Amino acid sequence: MQESSQGSSNTQGQQVQSARTGKSQAAHAAEQHSKTADRSLNADTIIAADTIKFSQSSSQPANLVNIWKTHELKPFHQSPQQLKDSNPDWLFLILIIVLGALTYLRVFYRKNFFQIISACFNNNLTNQIVRDENLLMQRASVMLNVTFSIIAASYIYLVSVHYEWSLDGIGTGFIRFVFLALIVSAAFTLKFFLLRFCAYLFNLGREMSTYIFNIFIINNLLGIALVPIVALILFGNLIDSTVLIIAAVSIIGIAWLYRIGRGILIAARYPDFSPVYLFLYLCALEIAPLLVLVKLVSKQ
Repeated sequence: MQESSQGSSNTQGQQVQSARTGKSQAAHAAEQHSKTADRSLNADTIIAADTIKFSQSSSQPANLVNIWKTHELKPFHQSPQQLKDSNPDWLFLILIIVLGALTYLRVFYRKNFFQIISACFNNNLTNQIVRDENLLMQRASVMLNVTFSIIAASYIYLVSVHYEWSLDGIGTGFIRFVFLALIVSAAFTLKFFLLRFCAYLFNLGREMSTYIFNIFIINNLLGIALVPIVALILFGNLIDSTVLIIAAVSIIGIAWLYRIGRGILIAARYPDFSPVYLFLYLCALEIAPLLVLVKLVSKQ
């Protein structure tokens, strides 16, 4: 009897302990579920607070705010436009080379450099330079002539790109610039030989030498004057390129008229001066090439 009562008490103790264990597990599970629900609630609250929900219904359009309505920027196009880089990097390097050449002349040929500039406005100085035939003066003049050819080709290149000239077989890159530079150099070289031939033909050696030097020094001054205009066309955004191109054309026209005027003065000093021959020269070697150039440009 005692053994049976002890067995039953042990059984009841185990049942009580199992019930307690079950309650503690249930309480632990309920606590874990509560924590999970709290976390889910916090997550939902964060998403709801930080997320903008758009209405899927087309009948209720969203209230959009136009942030550009009162902006100072004025649109020029209704759609995106493709960026066209018409000013390549190599043109900047050429401009740096030209500035370096002018700086070199300014430092190492200072006297000759300023004499050439002054000779553009002083006929007596021009005649003296032609008589002396200074070697340093000739070197400085040659370097300035090369600078003029490069700047003139750069300006014509920028004009051709700006007005979209269609040069058959020549692109808009470095090849076009080289082609224009060769054209400018060839034109003045051909004119030089024609003037030398006329000097030999009519025995006008000194007068023609003075006139040829007059052409070169005015071209040198013109090349220096075109440097800032070319730089502004390349990098200046405040001034329209068309305005700069017109300004350059005006400067070139003034230089051409000034060169013709000085040429007439040089010819008038010749004892056997003939207005007829001068008129023929102006028509054949000055006005006719200009008209041909204008005709070619107008076709573009």
